[in-house]
Amino acid sequence: MDQGGTFTDIVRVDDDGRVQVQKALSNSDALTETPAEGDSIRRGTTVATNALLERNGTPVLLLTNEGFADMPWVGDQVRPDLFSLHIKRPEPLCVGVVEVGGRINAQGRVIAPLSVDIGALMEWKERGTDSVAIVLIHGPLHPQTELQLKSICTDVGFSHISIGHEVAPSRGYLSRLHTTLADAALTPLLPTAPGLYMRSDGGLSQQKEWSGANAVLSGPAGGVVATAALARAAGPTPAFGLDMGGTSTDVCRVNGAPERTD
Repeated sequence: MDQGGTFTDIVRVDDDGRVQVQKALSNSDALTETPAEGDSIRRGTTVATNALLERNGTPVLLLTNEGFADMPWVGDQVRPDLFSLHIKRPEPLCVGVVEVGGRINAQGRVIAPLSVDIGALMEWKERGTDSVAIVLIHGPLHPQTELQLKSICTDVGFSHISIGHEVAPSRGYLSRLHTTLADAALTPLLPTAPGLYMRSDGGLSQQKEWSGANAVLSGPAGGVVATAALARAAGPTPAFGLDMGGTSTDVCRVNGAPERTD
């Protein structure tokens, strides 16, 4: 099943090898009823891809260290045009930031205790923000601190919480921040029906292990995997794949088996 913003393409393969193709509206009951007929369900989607391109993901509140509230806007200060006076950058994926006290050092030791303004969290919740991204400096070295913040946010009533050390534990602070923001903005939009889901790396995962951070290229990755399979069946390589949707078009070149990277 390939779920787009408007249509979903459904391919059934029977035990005898017979193939049936169906197109259904993505908001129709067919997306729930059809999988119930199958033994193995595999899904891909461009929902996260389109939401990121159009910047219409779920509003996100960022929790990060005191003094770093501007990081989603400032970044590493790399400019596409060094001498331009007017640089137009994409807006961050967060609608607001709450700074939290406390600090973890580079060895993973807490050198200042955690503190957070509960009133500020409740204010954002009352304003309708329901998704949170928690990203602390050196957070992966002391996960308990970010988990403590998650517990506080859960008590306040936020329905989705993405944590930096879980989403991108091996990346630097700024990369981890952007990845966790994307996860918090996109995960609430993803399909939640049972089945295996195509990840951005071309692999499959269970729905409970699938989130916005690894679904951004779900649809495009499925196109690469499909192009490689068709090329193997047809014989000639390299092969080009073109998948044109209503929001974006994905183009790939395949020469042999695709190589997966994190």
